[in-house]
Amino acid sequence: MIAAKPVILIIDDIPSNIETCSRVLEANYTILGAVSGPDGIELAISENPDLILLDIMMPDMDGYEVCKKLKANKKTKRIPIIFVTAKTLEEDETRGLELGAIDYITKPISPPILKARVKNHVELRRQGEILSNLAKAGERAKTEFLNNITRGTQSPLASILDFTEMVFDSSRVIEQEKEYIKQVDQSSEKIVTLVADMMQLSQLVEGVVKFTQAPFSPSQLFTSLDTEFSAAANSRKIKLSFNIHPDVPKVLAGDQKLLYEAIKRLIDNSLNFMSAGAIEVTAHFHAENGLSIIVKDTGYGIPRDKLKTIKANLALAERQLDTNFARLGLGLTIVNKLLALCHGTISIESEEGKGTSVSLTFPYKYFSWLDKTIPDAIGVKKNPPPRSPIKGR
Repeated sequence: MIAAKPVILIIDDIPSNIETCSRVLEANYTILGAVSGPDGIELAISENPDLILLDIMMPDMDGYEVCKKLKANKKTKRIPIIFVTAKTLEEDETRGLELGAIDYITKPISPPILKARVKNHVELRRQGEILSNLAKAGERAKTEFLNNITRGTQSPLASILDFTEMVFDSSRVIEQEKEYIKQVDQSSEKIVTLVADMMQLSQLVEGVVKFTQAPFSPSQLFTSLDTEFSAAANSRKIKLSFNIHPDVPKVLAGDQKLLYEAIKRLIDNSLNFMSAGAIEVTAHFHAENGLSIIVKDTGYGIPRDKLKTIKANLALAERQLDTNFARLGLGLTIVNKLLALCHGTISIESEEGKGTSVSLTFPYKYFSWLDKTIPDAIGVKKNPPPRSPIKGR
C-alpha cells in the first residue's frame, strides 16, 4: 500500500507565489493553496495539513494574525508554520518565532532551501506523532498490566488469608509456628490493601471514575466518616474529631463520593503513620474558592527532604518508618487523581516529629435553592478496629 503524501498548505495573497512553491514541492507533497488569511485558516481546520507555508504581508489579515489564530485553535495549534516573506529584519523574524512559527524563509525563494526546510520539518512532525502514539500505547499497556496484576492477585491472596486462619486454629500448631503464621497473615493483609489501591488508581487513570454533581450535606458526610473511622481510631488511642465552620452551607452542589474518598484516604494515611495522638478534620467554605478541607494529624511528620519530593510529585513514596507502619504510599497519588476530577487543589505542610497538615480545596458551589433539597447521605458501613492478624487472637 502506497503511503499518502504529506499535505502542505500555502497561504499567500499572490497566486503566482503559491504556484512557484507548488512547482518546487508537488513531486513529494500534496499542495493546498489559499489566497487570504481567513481562507487559509478554514483550510487548515478542515484539512489538517502536515505543514503551513505562510506569507506575512497580506491585506486584511496579515501572516502574524493568521499564525496567532492558528496557534489559538485546538485543531490547528500543533501544525508547524514556516513564514515565507520578503521581510529580512531580525525583529520581524523574532516576532514570527515568538508567535509560534518554527522557521523563516526569505524571498526570493531558493528551491533547494525550500525543499530542505519543508522536508526536515515534515519529518520532525511525523516523528513527533510517532513518539506521541508510542507514549499513549505505553500508557495503555501499563494500565492494562496494572489491571491484570490486581485482578490476578485478588483470589490467591484471599486463599492465603483463609488458609492461615485455618492453620492457626489447628491444635497441632505450636506457639512458634503461630508467630510465623501471624507474620504471613500481616504481610498478606498489606498486599491486599496495596492491590485495592492499585485497582482504584488504574480506574482513575483509565477514566472509569467520573465526576457527578448532586446536592449533598457536608455535615452528613462528616458523620459518615466518623462512623467509619471512630472504632479504628479509638483502638489506637487516637483522638479523631470533625469540625465544620459556621461558614459552610448546610447543602452544597458537588460530587460527595469523590470528596468522601479523598478525605477517607487522608484519614487512613494518618492512621497508618501514627501510634497515638490526634487527627482533626476541619471544613471551611469560601464563595470564590469553594469547600476547603484540612486534615491535620500529630503523627510522625515527614522529613524535610521527602516533603520536597512529595510536593513536587504529589506521590507519597514508602516512608522508612517502623515496619508496623511502613506501607507503599499510593494514598496521596489517589487523592491527587480524585482532585483532578473535581478540579480541586492540594497543599501539604509537615514537620518531622510534630505531624502533617493536608489542605484540599474543592470548587463546590452553594445555591440558595439547594436549601430546599433533601440530599442523600452517603452509604457507609461502620469500620471495625484494625483486623487482628489471626482470627481468635
